[in-house]
Order: sequence, then structure tokens, then C-alpha cells
Amino acid sequence: MSEALGEFEALLGLIRGERTLGSARLCAQAAAGLSQAAVALAAELNDLDALRDELQEACRRAAQARPAMAEMIRVGNDALLALGDGGVAAVQQWAEGYLARRQAMRDALCDAFLRELASQGHRSILTHSNSSTVAAMLTRAIEAGLVTRVWCTLSHPPGEGLMTARQLVGSGVQVRLVSDAAMARAVLDVDAILTGADALQTLGVVNKVGTGLLALLGLQHSRPIYSASTSLKLLSPGLQRLYSMKDGLAAELIGASANVELSDIGGDLEIHNPYYERTEYDMFTGIYTERGLHDPGDLPEMARAVVTADGFGWERGGRHALLPLWHQRLGRRVHV
Repeated sequence: MSEALGEFEALLGLIRGERTLGSARLCAQAAAGLSQAAVALAAELNDLDALRDELQEACRRAAQARPAMAEMIRVGNDALLALGDGGVAAVQQWAEGYLARRQAMRDALCDAFLRELASQGHRSILTHSNSSTVAAMLTRAIEAGLVTRVWCTLSHPPGEGLMTARQLVGSGVQVRLVSDAAMARAVLDVDAILTGADALQTLGVVNKVGTGLLALLGLQHSRPIYSASTSLKLLSPGLQRLYSMKDGLAAELIGASANVELSDIGGDLEIHNPYYERTEYDMFTGIYTERGLHDPGDLPEMARAVVTADGFGWERGGRHALLPLWHQRLGRRVHV
């Protein structure tokens, strides 16, 4: 491994272990690290093919650093696209403007939400899990006087819905925190449901487990359900096979809910603690991105339209050179 890749790997080690920063900051750090690596590699190597091979390795490592973060996979892919379009200078320009572009996308998404909300008249909203994008959308709507009550599910485990409730408390509206088991009760008391998205794949929205149940409840009780994220979470078929849904520890589920140790249970018990699930697009009323409110039927084609850099991703029919190392080592199933 070259010195430039060694330094980048050290940065990725910090990104893997980070549990307080949101995806925007982590992806911006990875983008800046790839830009620095590209500059350093260009100084070390005189061969353009060798430069691409080395940067491709860095991009692959970036995608593997947080395989449950769709935007991180896009960082690796989009850095290679920039290199192909304009060389190292294009990678630098792409990285330098990353956070600004991302903020502009979120602002446009919030603007689209406010326009639609004003016409729909939804005054009370139920949200699930913790999405910084959804929190920003609700905050803007509250400031505009369009939303007067917000229900937040606890979203256990690990209960990140509490973070959303804390962000909205003091905003001038009534905020209610409810257990996941009381979702049906909450749905009856709101006008609409709004969730974030961890990934937008060709087959559906990947989000916190429980999103599918909310969608079913929305259909049953005639409550529209929307998902929201920037288009940076759109994954083409080749890219989405690098994506891995994260599961939690069994002890986290049992210990928190029953206050017992796994060793106390005994017997042949298999415990599953999934954090994420995929909900088909036709379960949603609409999908928000910075481009506006989309018909859910448009999302599969939008995902397929994401350009995949040459030599990046994974292709059906065989192992690709960039098949994630965690998949090679563990033989785990890659979710499509």
C-alpha cells in the first residue's frame, strides 16, 4: 500500500469508529480524504492508469468503511466519475464543494416539502427513527406555521427517535414520543407520516425497521406516507450490491426489553435484531428529493439512471473486482 493510501486508511479507521457525526460530515471527510489521496498519488505516480488503479482502491475502501451508508458508497463512486471527467483537479473541485452542494440539496428538498405541505394541509405528522433531513423539514414547517403537532416513535433499538423528539421540543409545537408498539395509535392521531431513507434502491426504500409496518398502517387508515432524502442516496443496481443492512446485537434487544441476560434464557433460541428493512415503493404516497415530490413509480428508473464508474460496484453473474471484502470474508448476502 502506498503512503497516500496508508494515510487515507487511517482516516477511514476514524470514520468506521465514529458514532456521533452524521452522514454529511462523515461523507465530506471521506471526500476530502480522497481528494488529498488523489493529489498525493499524482505526485508519486507518472502513469495515469496506475493513478486510477490506486484511487480506485481508495474509493473501494471508502465504500466498505460504512457499507450501511448509501451516501458513502456514492462518495467512492462519484470520486471516480470526477477523475474520469477531469482528472485530479476535478476530484479536488468535487470534494471542496461537497458540503455546500449537499446543503443546497437539503434546502431545495425543504422548499419542496413546504410547497406541498401548504397545499395538502397536513398539520400533524408522525415520524420514525432519526433523520437529520426530516428534522430540518419539520423544523422549517413548524417555523412556517404549517405543522402544529409531531409524533415521534421511539424507534427501538436503539431508540434514536428520542433524538428527533429532543430536537423538536421547544419549537413551539406539541411533540409526543411513543413506543413502537403504539404506532397504530399514533397513526390515528396524525394527518400524514414522514420518514427518512437510508438508501433509495431500485426495489424500494431502505429505512429503519418498522417503516414497513407504518406504511401498512397508513394504507389501512388512509394516512399518506412519504419518504425523504437527497438523491445522493440513490443507488444503481451495481452500487446497491455494495450496500449492507446493519443488524444489532442480540443482547441489545433482550437486555433492553426484558432486563435479562442471554445466558438466563437457555434452550435453542435464535434472536434477530435488524436495524433496517426495505419497503417497496408502491407502499408510499410520494418520495421527496431535492428535485421535488416524486411519484413512487419513478424511483426505480431514477436509481437505475445513477451512473456507475467503470470498475466500481458489483455486477450480477460473477464476482467483481470491487466486491466488498466483508462479503468475501464472511460470505454474507448482499441485499439488492
